[in-house]
Amino acid sequence: MKKISDLIKLFQSFFTIKGSASKKLFKKNEIHVSKATVATANERFVLIRAASLSVDFYECILDLYHDKEKNEAIHTTQQLLFDVSHAIGLKDGEYFQKKLPFINPATVLKVGRVLFANTGWMPITVFPGSKPSKDDNFILFFEHPSTFESHSWLKAGKKTDRPVCIMTSGYSSGLCEKLFGIPLVTTEITCRAKEDKSCIFVMAHPARITCYIKDYLKKNPEIAKEATHYEIQDFFKIKMAEVSLKKVNAALRATNRKLKSKSKALKEKNHVIELLSEFRELLPACATNEEVYTIFNQYVAKLFPNYRWGLWIYTEEKKKFQNVKTWGSMTDLEKRNFSFGDCFALRHDQIYKVNFSSSKPHCHHMPKKAEGYTCFPMALGDEIFGVVSVIFGRSKFSQESQAIFARFTDNMTLALSNIRLRESLLELSMHDYLTGLFNRRYMEETLKKEIAKATRGKSNIGLIMFDIDHFKNFNDTYGHEAGDTILINVGKFLKEHFREGDIICRFGGEEFVIILVGANKSFTLDRAENLREKFKNLPTQFGNKFLGHIEISIGVAVFPENGQTSRELLDAVDEALYRAKNDGRNRVRVATT
Repeated sequence: MKKISDLIKLFQSFFTIKGSASKKLFKKNEIHVSKATVATANERFVLIRAASLSVDFYECILDLYHDKEKNEAIHTTQQLLFDVSHAIGLKDGEYFQKKLPFINPATVLKVGRVLFANTGWMPITVFPGSKPSKDDNFILFFEHPSTFESHSWLKAGKKTDRPVCIMTSGYSSGLCEKLFGIPLVTTEITCRAKEDKSCIFVMAHPARITCYIKDYLKKNPEIAKEATHYEIQDFFKIKMAEVSLKKVNAALRATNRKLKSKSKALKEKNHVIELLSEFRELLPACATNEEVYTIFNQYVAKLFPNYRWGLWIYTEEKKKFQNVKTWGSMTDLEKRNFSFGDCFALRHDQIYKVNFSSSKPHCHHMPKKAEGYTCFPMALGDEIFGVVSVIFGRSKFSQESQAIFARFTDNMTLALSNIRLRESLLELSMHDYLTGLFNRRYMEETLKKEIAKATRGKSNIGLIMFDIDHFKNFNDTYGHEAGDTILINVGKFLKEHFREGDIICRFGGEEFVIILVGANKSFTLDRAENLREKFKNLPTQFGNKFLGHIEISIGVAVFPENGQTSRELLDAVDEALYRAKNDGRNRVRVATT
């Protein structure tokens, strides 16, 4: 009992803090041996063996994924630990806010450190240059003298080449994310477990952390020497897209609620509200932009049958606004494409109205002798989608009508943004973020489908697997950024030198897989040899440095000769690649199974 009491006192001695409310919060400690409970601030705390949440957890997951690539298993382990600890940090932050609701931002970190100490997570030292703020400029550089994770690895005598304090990172980012009210992620850049001097962390907004780490290491070259194999959890790439999607959906729901609340005061406009509600209910079900345009056309035509209007959508490829829908006599405008500067509504990002006989300047995309018209810009944040132009001629276009039309236009813009975000999420789920090639999961699923097709059609499938020889030397010599540049160039090269129907995938690290649908052994072997030769001319320049020539080792396998299933085929081609590397690298070997 005395040892547990001493432990709590030790936790509390890490930091002192001004303010009676926070002192009172952490003052009361209770220990009940008979009940096996330890309480601080009327909250029960648990003591868990540190190694079970660190080095032992790694070994457990690696054992579960023994049939997978080691890096994939490690990544899975880190993701699980990070997500769990981030969630715990969020809930602790929520608890903390309830206990001290009036705490100001300047005190958040100081009090947070006391909470860290009491929970056993992290008594920290904050470095100069840190700027904790409630926006995406938030940056925190800090050091932990003895994380439970690094201590566990060192005590177990285990070796690691990458930072292991994942739960410390996840917990700290979750807690501060809740307290500051902005998305945050923490990355450990040096770690005692891999024989660095200390455990140093960087916490920042997910969109800014990469830049902050780069600048920090540039200013601190002695730390940069130790900062290797650190990783920013990819959970946040998808999370940010999901958060944006939720915001769009929330905006749609909020607009709908606002319209419904006004319906009582505008009983005479029930027909308008009904149509607008129907329109809004249909939009989330739209799978393509064309469906949104068609629905917009149908509903606006019901409300404004006597007006003429046209819808122009911005195309990234042509850098122009192209007409996709018109209503009424608009044939003189249907084929007229225009640039951003041709429309005053787009220039000023607001509705632009020109009445009949008005002296206001006309938009260049409208007829010179156009009568009264209004342009509605379609934009959401920094994204520009298009513009809708309504010609009302010599009649009046009332403020009420303009407001209704703006509602329809805004809802259409939100729906188009929703579709774009869904497409972005789908892209993230299928492609490797660095090279733009298909990822391993997509490749494995596609290979199963192609094998089923080839079985029915009694055709072949060629499989090429290669990796870059001595790639670790590039990373060790020139740094990971140079290594990433090489991988990006490899992705571009593969896209240019293979058929459109071939499936090109980044298998993991510096390994790549190409599925050649309908290819026999002879054709696949020729493509592999040709690939090996052409790789020697692949640009390997990073900045002003020439990184040397690239050589690759290649394994080749063919369905059905070398395997009847995707697993058998991948094992066969992996074995061939292994022999190619063992036989001296820079060569092609065919599967023998």
